[in-house]
Amino acid sequence: MKILLPILFFITLSIGNLLGNELLKNGDISRGSSGWKGDRKIISIADNKLIEVKVSNKSIRSFTQEEIKCKGLKDVTLIFRYRASKDYNGRGMTVRFRKENYGTIYSSSKIVNDGNWHDYKWEFDQIKDSKKLDLIIEIKEGAGTVYFDDFSLVPN
Repeated sequence: MKILLPILFFITLSIGNLLGNELLKNGDISRGSSGWKGDRKIISIADNKLIEVKVSNKSIRSFTQEEIKCKGLKDVTLIFRYRASKDYNGRGMTVRFRKENYGTIYSSSKIVNDGNWHDYKWEFDQIKDSKKLDLIIEIKEGAGTVYFDDFSLVPN
């Protein structure tokens, strides 16, 4: 089962890209920081680019992708992978969708710090009449490092 989940994740990501349904720009981070803003660093490990976030005891660290086009959509699925350093000790993360004129909807979760990659998935059904969304990833206060990769946002 541990092998099957990453394979299914990769297939989902690939199908979204092949069908042209992918809503994010540079979700695989292959073009460096293009499309991404905020408290993050782009690093390469074995020719794979990742987002690295150094966690702070003093403040929340966040990075965003803004103005994601969603006109006419009812719901979307966000998928990404994360890995925390084994010395990570923090309060988790919050994933937010900020909508035009409608405020922010968020989901908070713990970050597993076993040094392995973990999949994150959110089926977001609160787009309503928004034409654009902002995706915001916040890593709450703590210590250590969290890595992110393989973002995908596709219509359901």
